[in-house]
Amino acid sequence: MAVRKLTCAGSTCVESADGETIEYRIQQMLADNNAGNISAADVRNNLLDIVDSIIENVASGDFSSSGKPFKNDINLAVSTITSDEGASSEIGGELRVGSGIYFDTTAASALGLAAGEARIQRVPYPGPGLINHNDLTGKDVGDPHPQYVGRSGSLMTGNLGMGGYGDTTSNWLNSRGLNETSQTLGIKFVNQGNTDIGGDATKEHVVLGSGTTLEFDKDNSKIVSAVPTAHAFIRFEGANPPIVKSSYNIQSIKRIDQGKYEFYFKPSARFSPGLADYVVVAHANGTSSAGSIEDMDLVNAASVERSGDVFSLAIQNDAGVYVDSKLNDVVVFGIASGVNTVEHPIATVI
Repeated sequence: MAVRKLTCAGSTCVESADGETIEYRIQQMLADNNAGNISAADVRNNLLDIVDSIIENVASGDFSSSGKPFKNDINLAVSTITSDEGASSEIGGELRVGSGIYFDTTAASALGLAAGEARIQRVPYPGPGLINHNDLTGKDVGDPHPQYVGRSGSLMTGNLGMGGYGDTTSNWLNSRGLNETSQTLGIKFVNQGNTDIGGDATKEHVVLGSGTTLEFDKDNSKIVSAVPTAHAFIRFEGANPPIVKSSYNIQSIKRIDQGKYEFYFKPSARFSPGLADYVVVAHANGTSSAGSIEDMDLVNAASVERSGDVFSLAIQNDAGVYVDSKLNDVVVFGIASGVNTVEHPIATVI
């Protein structure tokens, strides 16, 4: 018996390469039996040809006039497997491809894939966990990851949270993404929203790491600490009551007597009781007017009384009289509460 093409698929029958198609042989050998010319061998041989040919013909796919024999879905068989523990489960049959899968669809055309090799998939889909991002097409076109800032610089379309709120840990923003074991690098944000201690979620601190210095490109000047900045200041006119012109971290001023004043810090600016050795720098013009450059007199402006809450100012002229000056400037420098003690200079004896 022989493997033959099954059919001519409706066209004029042409003999196959190895003889005749099965359809042609049935038409010729099993014609109407009016003359009684059909033998059992004629039927048997054609049936055997069908058995020998059907798998080869289906495997070739060459048995439809359109060249696309499968018009509907193909349901693969369901198998039952048993695990080592004795549990049974069903799995679908496997479609094993030894060459590739060709996508002859409008979707493939819409992707711009030309007919031929471009539409053939020869390797399995590796799954999302094994796809190499760098192999993806279009990854560098436009802004494919709008949630990230490009390495060469880009615009952020939303806020960036760095932690430091509630129970989340503050993350440092620096050049390396890491911190040294002995010092911290960069900046971090610490929100003040802990309501358990009376916090305010609308306020937060920007913390500068101990290994970080602010350097200004304009003049190369540097700032390593906020200690050199003024802790408080006030400008006022000596009168009864005094007239405050400008101030910072001063809650109130009290006139004790002519030329004698007390200044009270705001609660947030008070020094700890043991930190009363802050610096008070004072200036007074010594006269009751300030209309010209000559409106000044020799005076001594001194601050003697100092505590964490209040400090004093007394203004005395060269005649020993306490006076209310028209112009008075007071600036306070000091190591505030909670600030680490700075290193003091070494005193030597000459």
